[in-house]
Amino acid sequence: MKVKNYLLQFHIYLGLFCTPYLLIFALSSLSFNHISLKEEFTPVKSEHIAITLNEDSFDSPRALGEALRDSLQLMGWFIPWESHIDSSSFLVNVRNLGRDFRMTGTWGIPEIEFTTNSTRFISMLKGLHGLHEEIPGAPWWINGWWLYQDLTVYSLLFWVLSGIYLWWVSKSRSKSSAFWLIGSLSMSLILMIYLWLAG
Repeated sequence: MKVKNYLLQFHIYLGLFCTPYLLIFALSSLSFNHISLKEEFTPVKSEHIAITLNEDSFDSPRALGEALRDSLQLMGWFIPWESHIDSSSFLVNVRNLGRDFRMTGTWGIPEIEFTTNSTRFISMLKGLHGLHEEIPGAPWWINGWWLYQDLTVYSLLFWVLSGIYLWWVSKSRSKSSAFWLIGSLSMSLILMIYLWLAG
């Protein structure tokens, strides 16, 4: 019985450990299923920052965008399809899960226009839903998210198996609970096999 008690305690704490990610997973799934919750950016502020840039120092929008991101201590990915440079001006975008940074300016003029846009909270959760890479410029505790994701997945596998085991050895196990367990498992397997075969 000691093993069962230890397993029960471990099962409970694993459930608590997985709860934050399960909430994010559930809420972010809404944005996949409901068009009205699509990603939208809302302007937060626009300011002018004193920076002098020389066109000859940057051979591509990416080089300029990453240099501005690092110098302004921003965190996020350079967005190439929303950035460009030409002989007179430039526009670069850097974006993370919650903010979009738009930087525009003219070569030789010692300032840039820096606009910050904010996305919906549900869109940020959508980003966390499948994030499995480091965010450039982010601190280590944010870039450790992938590790928490992996630990949650492995924990959930153990959580499910230990839950079935605890149900199996329970004296209060009933035929109705077996019906729901086998029925839900069968439906899930049938759906997955169908989707796999249907392509």
